[in-house]
Amino acid sequence: MSGNLLTALIYFLTGFAAIYLFQDRRKRVSSLTKEQFPQLDENEFAQLKKLLKSASERILYLSIPLLMLGVTNLRASAKEAKLFFLVLLVLLFLYNIPPRNKIMHMFEKKGINYKELKAKGFKF
Repeated sequence: MSGNLLTALIYFLTGFAAIYLFQDRRKRVSSLTKEQFPQLDENEFAQLKKLLKSASERILYLSIPLLMLGVTNLRASAKEAKLFFLVLLVLLFLYNIPPRNKIMHMFEKKGINYKELKAKGFKF
């Protein structure tokens, strides 16, 4: 039973960390200004903000199966339920990749490298 409790606690903490990460990233996206990216025109900047919002929302989606895995482990639910939420977690993780690739592709296309972004304090 203690193994299930510990595992459930780990899933809950990870789920709540994902929710916090979503809130932090959403706050950062809302504070972005066009002046931080002079290489991008208005449409590209709007597209960048949209992609960043999409990526942060998908982090929030990851928290759902993590929290549900915590519940299934806490209640010692059937292995099928745990398997379902693990598969859902993997699929949502894979669903999180495309907007990030589009963001990186946009940056590469405009000649913005990762070191410049890091120097500006930009994280995604």
